[in-house]
Amino acid sequence: MRLRCISWGREEASGDTRWNFYWGHEILTVSLSMVRSDTRSGRPGWIHWKLEEMDLPFNLEDKREEILTALKEALTVYKDGGIYSMSTDFKVILDV
Repeated sequence: MRLRCISWGREEASGDTRWNFYWGHEILTVSLSMVRSDTRSGRPGWIHWKLEEMDLPFNLEDKREEILTALKEALTVYKDGGIYSMSTDFKVILDV
């Protein structure tokens, strides 16, 4: 499983993001909007995401819950900046 941010909105759409989520042998495109966050360098942080869209192939519909659990785990590892994150601990809330 891998997660890659492919776009991050600007100005009024600054919380709108698109991601490539590699799950199994599939590449899924996921759109998320940031609801709220609290991130500070050297401290625990959190982000509340809302799932806007997920391009899920028909053959994976029965795996939807498993994929969403893996997506939340990947977002938690990504924290607030991937390898550049300075948060000490991190929590993700994902609304579907």
